[in-house]
Amino acid sequence: MSDEAINTPTPIKPSNFEDVRYSLSITKLKTETVDGIEGVVTEVEYALKGTYEPDDLDGKVLVKEFHSSINFVPSEINVSGSFVPFNELTESQVKQWVESVYPEVHLKYSVANILLARYESIIDSNQPNLPWMS
Repeated sequence: MSDEAINTPTPIKPSNFEDVRYSLSITKLKTETVDGIEGVVTEVEYALKGTYEPDDLDGKVLVKEFHSSINFVPSEINVSGSFVPFNELTESQVKQWVESVYPEVHLKYSVANILLARYESIIDSNQPNLPWMS
């Protein structure tokens, strides 16, 4: 095995990125008992919704919702120190967990790219057929 570093490609910002409205929501938390403490979050389910309303689609709104989850290995969860009990968690804290594992910008790029592809498909379908193909 070589000591050469593996280069991870840098995502390309979609052209519609700034025009999409995004909202991240936590949809479910799963818990287990870890080291005798009940209610330790071991899985976070979330959704990232993107809404795109291009000017040239006469008010048509394109929406994509991406659902996923993050699992935390119970044996690697530190329940001492800054541990927050389940009933004291806030949505903001849990969203920060999601963003620390999957930087939100990468998720947003994925959603924006899907919306851009849908938009381009609509634009292409509005183009006339070749005259000799009719």
